[in-house]
Amino acid sequence: MFTTMFSLMFASYSLGATGGPIVFAALASRTGNYDLALTMCWSSIAVLMIAILFLPRYNSAQRAV
Repeated sequence: MFTTMFSLMFASYSLGATGGPIVFAALASRTGNYDLALTMCWSSIAVLMIAILFLPRYNSAQRAV
């Protein structure tokens, strides 16, 4: 469970730190509405976090035979 939570937090941090300001500025300029751009950003982050939860986990103990 720790690895899942750690990966969720790290993914949200990296997305927010690298692409967040650029994407948010583009959304705010296209929509002309700060609230709509903020809602769209939060929605996309929530979808990505849910997708990470349902991705199959990597298990290093499994080896190809």
